Amino acid sequence: MIILAFLRICKRLVGLKMSDKELEKIRLRKAEMLFKLQLTPKEILTINNEEEFNKLINDFPEKIVVIDFWAVWCAPCKIYTPVFKKAQEQFSKDIIFAKINIDENPVIGQYFGITSIPTTLFIRGSQVLRKFAGVVNYDTLKKIIEKVKS
Repeated sequence: MIILAFLRICKRLVGLKMSDKELEKIRLRKAEMLFKLQLTPKEILTINNEEEFNKLINDFPEKIVVIDFWAVWCAPCKIYTPVFKKAQEQFSKDIIFAKINIDENPVIGQYFGITSIPTTLFIRGSQVLRKFAGVVNYDTLKKIIEKVKS
């Protein structure tokens, strides 16, 4: 109600010709955006199966999701973990970060053509934006994230 009253005042001040129906649509879109913002995960998610993966992609189709494909036995994956965590801490407002154990979830890895680990995958909805294999330092990962965001 407060947002609707505010929009009516703005309409009068600016002289816009908007109906209450149009204002209500704007209010609902704004409320939906705020709700999704509150629901956006702020920690690194662990994807345990295909259903969780599909739910994540379907729940946040407009968000960039960065996925670290890894395995317990992988030494480079252990080196990459703090780099991935640091990136998550800096970019969690805009981007969702997740980890998928390739040994426990081979179907997801096969779907995206993961042949070596660690592999980092950037997706939005069902579209792959970027993919790279191997360990990178934080500055390199930050540059890649910023490029994918733009």
